Amino acid sequence: MISLTLLAVVADFIGKRLGHPLLRREDRTILFPTIAVAALLLYLTTFHVLRVDIYRAGFSPFAPLALALAAVLIARRAPRIAWLVLLELVAFDLQLLRSRNLFDYVLDPFVFVMAAGWCVAAVARRRHVITISVPEDAAPAILGEAQLEGIPSMPPQ
Repeated sequence: MISLTLLAVVADFIGKRLGHPLLRREDRTILFPTIAVAALLLYLTTFHVLRVDIYRAGFSPFAPLALALAAVLIARRAPRIAWLVLLELVAFDLQLLRSRNLFDYVLDPFVFVMAAGWCVAAVARRRHVITISVPEDAAPAILGEAQLEGIPSMPPQ
């Protein structure tokens, strides 16, 4: 089953390519790690790696309340995610999907893979260091003579 979160992420990807993203960069830095962790915990319980059945909590009448509370807590920092959660709650209340489990409206394996991939790529981007070698005779033209004082010259390679 496809979740509404996946539809929003795909719409954001397409919108980003067209120059009109649905989510801001800050939204993605909140949404994708949250999806990755929540889905990982959910799938670990599905495969009985964890002894708690988190999926069953999605049938609870308190699950929508908990999700709404989470949306309220992040609404100031990430209003677009809060709107997404509101839409998911409305869809859940209207029973737009066949499932009666709230997790099916919010998470699915595809969005988990996308979120986990985004997180791995974000970590790789942070670890990747770019070094630029500038020939010593070109440095004055690039930096200016005043900025070169006190910078040790690099030996030729």
